[in-house]
Amino acid sequence: MDTSDNNLNLHSITIQAIGNLQRFAPFEKVKGQAAIHIKAAKNEYEGFQAIIKANQTTRQIDVSLSPLINQQGQRLSDIKIYRERYINVNTPTPDSPYAAQAWPDILLEKDINKTKQVKPSYQAFPYDLTAGENLPIWVDIYVPANAIAGDYSATLSVLVNGETQAQLPIKLTVWDFTLPKQIPLASSFGTASYRIAEVYGFKRDRTQAKQNLLIRSYYDLLIDHHLAPVDYWDAVPERASNDLPNINEKIAGLGTVTQNLQYYLQQRNLNAYIYTFADTFPFADTFGKDKLKAQRFLKSYAAWCQQYALNAKCYTNPALMDEPETAEDYAYIKKWGDFFAELPKQTRKNIDFLITEPPLANSKSLGDIRGIVDTWTPKFYDLWQDVDYKKIGISRQQLTKGDQLWAYTALTLPIDFAKFQQLNPKADILLGNYPFIWQLDYPAINYRLPTWLFHQYGVTGWLYYDTLQTGKQDAADIWHNPASFIVQEQDRELVFNGDGLLIYPGFADDYGLDAPVPSLRLKWLREAVEDYIYIELLYQHEQADFARQQIQRIARNFADWQNDPALLMQVREQLGSRLATIITSGSKP
Repeated sequence: MDTSDNNLNLHSITIQAIGNLQRFAPFEKVKGQAAIHIKAAKNEYEGFQAIIKANQTTRQIDVSLSPLINQQGQRLSDIKIYRERYINVNTPTPDSPYAAQAWPDILLEKDINKTKQVKPSYQAFPYDLTAGENLPIWVDIYVPANAIAGDYSATLSVLVNGETQAQLPIKLTVWDFTLPKQIPLASSFGTASYRIAEVYGFKRDRTQAKQNLLIRSYYDLLIDHHLAPVDYWDAVPERASNDLPNINEKIAGLGTVTQNLQYYLQQRNLNAYIYTFADTFPFADTFGKDKLKAQRFLKSYAAWCQQYALNAKCYTNPALMDEPETAEDYAYIKKWGDFFAELPKQTRKNIDFLITEPPLANSKSLGDIRGIVDTWTPKFYDLWQDVDYKKIGISRQQLTKGDQLWAYTALTLPIDFAKFQQLNPKADILLGNYPFIWQLDYPAINYRLPTWLFHQYGVTGWLYYDTLQTGKQDAADIWHNPASFIVQEQDRELVFNGDGLLIYPGFADDYGLDAPVPSLRLKWLREAVEDYIYIELLYQHEQADFARQQIQRIARNFADWQNDPALLMQVREQLGSRLATIITSGSKP
């Protein structure tokens, strides 16, 4: 569709709508649309992208969005506008289908640092646009639960020195169903308090309100995107003088440990809380002389957590047992299993033992930890191997025994991609058909599609090892080089771009304030969670067959899917339309 009607041509400026999973290089030719029509449920976020271009260098470009208004005059005004800042990939991630180039990823929110001293490149607007340069923007709209269903209209305007130069019509259709307050998909995503402290150069101290509020701001950003942090610094009970959890400790600038737990699980409606015990924390000798004290502590903690959890689940990941690989690792897990087995049944009922490992059959080299672990977390690749390639189905066997299944990804595949293609000849990094990989310079759909298949595998949670990974460089440099994870091999250095990096650290010296800055990829994950909720609602309303039929149009399993964002949005619209029909009418079509 020609976009010339939206161009007032005083400064040769155009604005075009593009898909949410589309990305263009800084001077790449853009073929977009002249208007935007998006659809969302109540209590849902919906975002859209647009790109501004100018045929001549233009200074002081700004944007504004009028309130979304329906025919009854109701306004939707919870709107955020971001400029997408480019970041240069200097060394492509292994097997990336793209050459080294700049990618839009850092989302600078309009006016968030308006009153601060900000370096121009760290400010969203106004922006000086070079002739032929792309200026991508992301707009977030929140539809409240009390919104009236129907169509809303608005106009996105491009301004130069306060004067409108181009406009983009916006139409939002609100479906007549509401997403639940509590997200049904459990999660544990990096954003550890110790990492935030490392990045900002301080030692965690619960008496320091400024530090505590900064850590909380990172948690809140993640929660705003339907994801839970890996730890809750202000809601973790430390050992009191009586050797029980200190649940009444006051955290400066916030509340007590108990009040903070209530904030996360009751006000923010998270459904998972993970407490990490270790053989040296909170007692020096958990398996030895402090064993009875540690078990008494855990019993008290489990009862406390469950008291305030409501519908949430309390987990523990002892010593952060991550990807155990040896017989010694498995023996260590069994040691924790013995420790938990001695606890009262109610305590074990109130807290789940979670590890990042697939359930494996009894192995002479490793041993068997089935019956010890409650929640298994295999990689997407491991699940594909178990269910689809080898067709063993151990994970499903454990589900029938009452265990839970989460899933995750990290780096690229555990084997070379060329070797994976021998297992699955259809696999192509650009086109699809491989277990999903989260890298900045991989196709965007990798972030959006995994949750569409979770019901098929019985997955009810997911995790990610970090969201603030900065690699070997200083934290401030991650804004210029996304090489967040580097592996040194004998003859080469492997660079993983954006791995473990979903949030950029904002610093007062550059950004104007110490604060978390979201990435474009974080928005994709939020939408992936909302996709999961659509599917969950369809299952709840006896529409599982319909959901599966629609999903199979774009994805059959973790290594059988196509990179087709337009088709993904078509299928999603079918899911939403069906929900609007059955929930509004209360009948089955």
